[in-house]
Amino acid sequence: MKKNLKIFTTLQIILVLSAIIITFSSFGYNMYQAKPPEPLYIKDVKVSVDGNVPKNITLPYNFKNLKPKTPVTVTALVTPNKNDMFCVKTAYSPVKIYTDDILIYEFGKKETYPNFMIDPATEIYLIRSPVYNKEVEFKMEFLSPVTRSSMTVYPPIMSTFKSIFNEFVGIYKVQFLFSVVQLAIGVFLAVVSLIIVFFEKRIGRIFFWLGMFSFISGLWEFGECNFTGMVIKNPTLLYLFAFIGLFNVCIPLLQLAIVSIGFKNPKPLYILSSFLTVSSTVAIVLQFLRIYPLSSSMYAFHFMNTCSLCILSFLTVYEAVKNDNLQAKRFVIPIAILTLASLIEVMNYYFRFTYKFAFLFQNGVIIFILIMGFTIGFYIKDFETVRKQNESLAFEIGLMEIQMSEQRKYNELIAENEKTLKKQRHDLRHHLITIRELAENGNEKLNDYLNNLSKNIPAVHFNYCENKAVSSILSHYAGVCEEEKIDFKAKLIVPETDNISLNSDLTIIFGNLLENAIEACIKTDKDKRFIRIGSDISYDMLVITMDNSYDGNFVSVNGRFRSTKRNDFGIGLSSVQSVARKYNGDAKFEDKDGYFQSSVYMRTDDI
Repeated sequence: MKKNLKIFTTLQIILVLSAIIITFSSFGYNMYQAKPPEPLYIKDVKVSVDGNVPKNITLPYNFKNLKPKTPVTVTALVTPNKNDMFCVKTAYSPVKIYTDDILIYEFGKKETYPNFMIDPATEIYLIRSPVYNKEVEFKMEFLSPVTRSSMTVYPPIMSTFKSIFNEFVGIYKVQFLFSVVQLAIGVFLAVVSLIIVFFEKRIGRIFFWLGMFSFISGLWEFGECNFTGMVIKNPTLLYLFAFIGLFNVCIPLLQLAIVSIGFKNPKPLYILSSFLTVSSTVAIVLQFLRIYPLSSSMYAFHFMNTCSLCILSFLTVYEAVKNDNLQAKRFVIPIAILTLASLIEVMNYYFRFTYKFAFLFQNGVIIFILIMGFTIGFYIKDFETVRKQNESLAFEIGLMEIQMSEQRKYNELIAENEKTLKKQRHDLRHHLITIRELAENGNEKLNDYLNNLSKNIPAVHFNYCENKAVSSILSHYAGVCEEEKIDFKAKLIVPETDNISLNSDLTIIFGNLLENAIEACIKTDKDKRFIRIGSDISYDMLVITMDNSYDGNFVSVNGRFRSTKRNDFGIGLSSVQSVARKYNGDAKFEDKDGYFQSSVYMRTDDI
């Protein structure tokens, strides 16, 4: 799992860095060997609103307080050269283009956009000049939008196709390439999340929501980019891209924050996310019902998105300070950058610092994604640390369960011996009375009675070593070996110790070794079953060796031993190895000439 996560994180970083390198390496790139002529921006024009007296203005110009479908006529005198074209951009307004009162193109005709559009979408189009090498009157006749009281007229560009194209590339290449990169990152992270979610659900969700944020913000910026409008001749589609992206951009961001940070009280963010989702859905439905266009709903979402980011920033800082949340601390800087970029973007829309809409927010998004990429790397690292701690804790719990099991067996042996002794003491009184009576009567049956009594006396408990705990465990498993017809031999040197923890660990080692050995022997023929176990102390090291018969099936994967009881990794032999390493030792298990050999050594200063 750790290896897979590292691969995914590395691929993510490589993709982002590659996109940045490609983008910035394109700066100043001249796509033509011969430098094309400089494009002419037709800025100084005369304008007539609703048939009034023309006046001189400079484009771009925003006309306000217009009634729906108010005619606005813009004229200028130009001298086109051969191969010159006019590049015209509209903004929700139908327009007719003339040269010397000859109609050369018409934008926004009713049949060119779908029924759910009240006004035509923003369109950028190149029109070839029918007249060249002489002065002509270039005229644009606009009809103001139905859905808004303002209309922006942008300066048309006159030059060759190469020159105009080169101009758009020079101005919008960064915005366009970044939007494409964001879309690619979004798709990439979404695909990666579908893979990761099978391993770690939470990390998969983080990748998914970061990918969705990148994709949706990229969709907005892709639809807003003028270069996209010139290349893709589907203004309605780009209109939907831009506004659906804008309306939904904060939803995956809020979900990302909820999953990544782990707020103590995420309820406000859930409510905010739900509110934005419902609002976006309503806005889209109203557009398709021709009740209220997305371009008019945009103003409400400017406010809602900015407020959402401010609320998220506040809650993140509060979580970081109040609850000392490490993930919240890592989230503070990127979300603050994104909030600031959003505020500047909204101000730009209303105060017109630049006409490259969404570009300022896009810069914040790119910085946010880069920082979040590294933040997720830290998050994965923290997750791996926690996962290892949980695995270690689970293993320790497993060892404790084994220890308790061995201690339970030891206690049962003591209780069983105590019960046997009580019974023997009780029976001994009756036997003594009988013997006394037989002796007094000179009964000849006395010898027979004594012989029979001797046979019924249990065998003396065999001490396998000085250590009572280890000896008791061996006595228990020796009895099991006798029942299973296993040839059992033991030669141990394990001194007695007052260290309770060490005694417990020794019972874990001997108990697991013998239990695994007996299970292995049972799977072999009865005449081939044997266990040989021995131990000795040399240079402050307790060395334990054991040989036993087995069926030849032994699997070790990455130092872990597959259980014979189930298709999984057991903790029997692994616990032996873990306990040995606890005492600066180790354990080795291998096949040796057809039998299973176990070797354990551990430093035991207390023995």
